[in-house]
Amino acid sequence: MTEGDAIRLTIALVTGIVVSVTDLRDRRIPNRVTFPAAAAVIASAVTETVWRLLSTANSGSDSGSGITGTSADAFALTTALAPVALAVLGAVVAGSAMFVLAWFGTLGFGDVKLAAVLGAALLPVFGWHALGLAFVLSYVLAFPHALVLLIARRRGGGSSELAFGPYLVVGAGAAAVAGFASSSVHP
Repeated sequence: MTEGDAIRLTIALVTGIVVSVTDLRDRRIPNRVTFPAAAAVIASAVTETVWRLLSTANSGSDSGSGITGTSADAFALTTALAPVALAVLGAVVAGSAMFVLAWFGTLGFGDVKLAAVLGAALLPVFGWHALGLAFVLSYVLAFPHALVLLIARRRGGGSSELAFGPYLVVGAGAAAVAGFASSSVHP
């Protein structure tokens, strides 16, 4: 795991804690938390990518060669671009999946933005399987709570509003722990 990975996961963790408290208390995930978090995660990935590109360009400075156009250079360039490409892809895929659910009224749009932050942090470090696991676990963990709310509503008491943000955060956290435990952290 790189320093950039640790920074992105830390941003996601802090954002998750703040958002969980707010969502449980107010049933709302504020843009003033998710937008800066998304920007910070992507900025961290961009910074790591620029650093890798500069390191790749300067790797041959002793011999004066630098990037020479070989297949090894292509691999180095691809590796250097990975953090930002995967962070953006994780944000887009996770956010889009949640957007579809929010469009049909099953989630709030704060959950969409939170999913984008979590996707941007998880995908570059742990890969697709962790991203999928995070969202599956979120729904599995939320199901008993949703069932209790549904039963209470049918009996005429209580609201059917479920704060889903904390479940997204716990699902992402569990997927990260599973990623660490399986030693599938990308170099």
